[in-house]
Amino acid sequence: MTPRATFTTSIRSKRDYQFTTDSGRTFTLNVCRGVASETWNLDESDVAGFVRRDHGDFSIGQVNTTLTMTANAPTLLLSNGSPCPDSSSDSPARAGAVIRFICDTSVYGAGAPALVVQFPSDDARACAFEVEWRTHFACPKGERGVFGGILVFVGITLVLLLTLYTVASTLYAHFVLRRRPPTPTFSAEHLREMGAFAGGDGEEDREHYDGDRNMWQGRGEGREGERGEGVEREEGADGGLQSAPGGTIRL
Repeated sequence: MTPRATFTTSIRSKRDYQFTTDSGRTFTLNVCRGVASETWNLDESDVAGFVRRDHGDFSIGQVNTTLTMTANAPTLLLSNGSPCPDSSSDSPARAGAVIRFICDTSVYGAGAPALVVQFPSDDARACAFEVEWRTHFACPKGERGVFGGILVFVGITLVLLLTLYTVASTLYAHFVLRRRPPTPTFSAEHLREMGAFAGGDGEEDREHYDGDRNMWQGRGEGREGERGEGVEREEGADGGLQSAPGGTIRL
């Protein structure tokens, strides 16, 4: 697929794009297809865009599927719109528009069009329009890759943080809360609780954890002592070694 075809596929939409001028006029347009919105008191066909006026909608041009490059910017020319108000009725001039797509990596997605200038400047008599449309779709592939790389980096970072939180919450539930099974908890309160414990503020949990740890260590040492006494008694029976008072060994 060529860059122009990729651009038009990305920017065209089943829904129309709308924007409002400083004077309050609403423009509706689409790219490489006719508008989907219902028009009012407009007899034109294949309308690519229109502006709503007091006595009906005014077409700013018919559908054009051919993009041109002007000053390194994709440009769409619309022509054969509604008859200009000040033109002769015998051979009226028709409205037209120039839509320039400007590369802007800070605008993710299709962006939104905006009116730059119209001629004449009077809203009721305007018949020629220049529209500026900022979007990252108009950027060369390399520039769009930078923005996409940032999104990928942010996504990977979020996944790593979520994984780290899950592991920490599971360990906290197992060793501190003595929860069986040790399922992680996802809440801001639980995060603050783990932070307090790690920072030494969770004294209750820390004492509970240390007490359990000492208890299990004491049980382990008791078992080791019992095993040692059993071995000593067996050696005394088989090899003549006997335990004397005071902990000495006699033959």
